[in-house]
Amino acid sequence: MGNYVLKTVLPSADSLDEQFILQTYSDDDTKVNQYTRKLPAWSLSSAPGFIMKDRPKPQRPVVMMSIPEASRLISPFAPLNDTKLTRLTIKLKDPSNTSQYQLLDQEFVAAGLTNGWVAYNFYDEKSTTQAEVKMILDIIFSAIILIVMFLAFFSLISSMTANLLDQTKEIGILRSMGYSKSRIKLLYFYEAFILVISSCLLGVLIGSTVGYAMVVQQSIFTSIPLDFYFPWTQFTMILVLSIICSFLSTWGPTTALLSREIADIFR
Repeated sequence: MGNYVLKTVLPSADSLDEQFILQTYSDDDTKVNQYTRKLPAWSLSSAPGFIMKDRPKPQRPVVMMSIPEASRLISPFAPLNDTKLTRLTIKLKDPSNTSQYQLLDQEFVAAGLTNGWVAYNFYDEKSTTQAEVKMILDIIFSAIILIVMFLAFFSLISSMTANLLDQTKEIGILRSMGYSKSRIKLLYFYEAFILVISSCLLGVLIGSTVGYAMVVQQSIFTSIPLDFYFPWTQFTMILVLSIICSFLSTWGPTTALLSREIADIFR
């Protein structure tokens, strides 16, 4: 049972040696409600597929017990084969193995246990839904990255052009010292690339930290383990766009400036 239920029904939740009273209800008018003393074996704060909470929740709590114990609780003198199950959850060793799932389904059909049987493979639905959601989010964030980098590109062009115009004398000195045009172009390309990539990496680091904190917070609130996903596709796109923007923002202004003679650059 859940930790919250255990703390509620027992005077002291520190020990599992005390019994509690379990009341069972029946929709059949011929059966009366029963009260049974039970001894808890263990308690959980979370469990997959069941409501196990350590704090109050609107959902009805769940008490887990073995199938023979549940059969005796419902009808002490009824055989175990007469116990009807409303839901059967089976966890396979490899949920992605569809052949194993189909083999299990065929065995249930061969045994005649599929009267009113509705098989539901949670992994298929989960993988399909996750793939669709991931594709949609990738498209949205990729479009945002393109728009942001396009707007930042014009700001980078203006700042690099102003920087080149302020450093015309330094460029003239470098040319008079024998520096080639391509080397000077690479120098300013590296400067622009460092500015762009440092800001992008800082933004990715801050965004990843905030995203990880939100995942941990949601995992604590929902008591469901969640995996942290790092957007490698968007990160690669940022790196490629950073190189392209750095090249385009510096190549044009440096080419126009270095096409002049050294004497003209000093003017």
